[in-house]
Amino acid sequence: MEACSVFSSKEVRRLVRQQLSGNHGIQASVEIEHEHIPVTLSDISSLGFAALIQAESAHQFHIGSRITIKITPLKGQEYFVNGVVIDKQQRVAEAKIACLIQHDQSPGHGSLTALELGSGQYLKGQFSHPFYFQQNYFFDLDSISKQGFTITNIDSGCLLLSGMKLRLKLGVCDSTEVLEGVISEVTLTDSNLLRCFVRVPRMSRSTAKQITQHLFQHLDITPVELKHAGFKAYCVKELVHYKFVETKEEYEQVLRVRRKNYSGNQKVAPDTPLEKMSYFFDEYSQILMACHQDKVIGSATMIVGNPGIQPNEIETLLSEEEVAKLPDGKNSVEIACFCLNEEYRNTDILHGLFEHIYINAVMTGRRYLLISSDFKLLRLYKGIGFKETGCGFVQPKYNDLPMKILVVDKLTAKWGKGMNPLAWWFVWGKSSSYLQDRGVIRYSPLERARVQVSRALFSMALVMRNGYRRIKEASQSVSLGKANKIDAVVTEYSGNRA
Repeated sequence: MEACSVFSSKEVRRLVRQQLSGNHGIQASVEIEHEHIPVTLSDISSLGFAALIQAESAHQFHIGSRITIKITPLKGQEYFVNGVVIDKQQRVAEAKIACLIQHDQSPGHGSLTALELGSGQYLKGQFSHPFYFQQNYFFDLDSISKQGFTITNIDSGCLLLSGMKLRLKLGVCDSTEVLEGVISEVTLTDSNLLRCFVRVPRMSRSTAKQITQHLFQHLDITPVELKHAGFKAYCVKELVHYKFVETKEEYEQVLRVRRKNYSGNQKVAPDTPLEKMSYFFDEYSQILMACHQDKVIGSATMIVGNPGIQPNEIETLLSEEEVAKLPDGKNSVEIACFCLNEEYRNTDILHGLFEHIYINAVMTGRRYLLISSDFKLLRLYKGIGFKETGCGFVQPKYNDLPMKILVVDKLTAKWGKGMNPLAWWFVWGKSSSYLQDRGVIRYSPLERARVQVSRALFSMALVMRNGYRRIKEASQSVSLGKANKIDAVVTEYSGNRA
């Protein structure tokens, strides 16, 4: 809990102030009657300052008066510090006033829901002070969003002012990644350390990705929480653990995931007994799980059937004439009970599940993947290469939900038959290359050429997209710089009018 930032005594002030003596290089002035009067700072900290003002000008300031001082610590750097006079000592030629700084306290995270980092959720960083010579300060993060973050446990000797620009590095990012932020909400903690909010007007895609991955992998934060904080979780599939069910406990977790997902889509009742979520084909199928922090978040059942003995689910719901229209059951794998927890959707985890399904299907020697879908997911499956078979059925276990059957050929996943080359490489390219490197599949010369073209086109598209983003970010940075200059002029003008 934060301590109230007030000066109750000179001793408290000494804990946080920096004594200034001699030629300290900090120029300061106060505007009185449209004229800037130089003042001498005798001490200054993040929470308060003391200044010497000529006697003929000091009569305007009394205890409780508001004051705005312009501080120029370096050429080209100006800060307008707003304060309230809390003490005044009149002398012969001058007066010494002590002031409490009033920092900007506007909510830094705005409409975003910040991710609060509790005990044990360590995120650290450092910054170099903008005008102290080679002074680095370290901090911990209290909360974070795409708008910025609250940093705390900063040495009390550090001078932080509202509007001050900092260049920061976070421990989760590469050493070359530097964030530029603007300070506000400066306060003092119970431990006499500093705490403030750092607004980040522009965060690069690379930085946002590294922060997202760290929060997801190490702090057990779900994609939906990341989304509310302004981060996009399309870079986490490689941080999820994929495995097949091996124990009774794992199977029970899968059944709970099924019930949670199906009840959320009104396919079953929320209080459906767990044993009702177990199906006949589970006994001879491979059940793939996606796990985050040892928690099952999604699953898909791969029915590697044997017609007439261990049938696919689709075979039991279609007539013999319709089954005959589909690929031979001995040469296909049916994907059933595909589900992913709601808080993990709108990520690339679904893509990761399909990659592992394809790899394992090819390793079993099957050529086709079959899947049944309601109308809500048709577009998604078609986007990754599945084609409609013209067959369908009514699913009794989903409250008689109409379903359509789709299929994808091994050649589609292998080299992109029937798919856009860019889309193919994004969806299947890496998993197909992995199988080729393992020696599980082999490319013909034409197939190899198609794969190389797809990879090259995708790389070119990425370069063009990243170049466009850099140009856009640079233009936004220039616009932001102009806006900051305008804000500074407006602030100075407002102070003059006051």
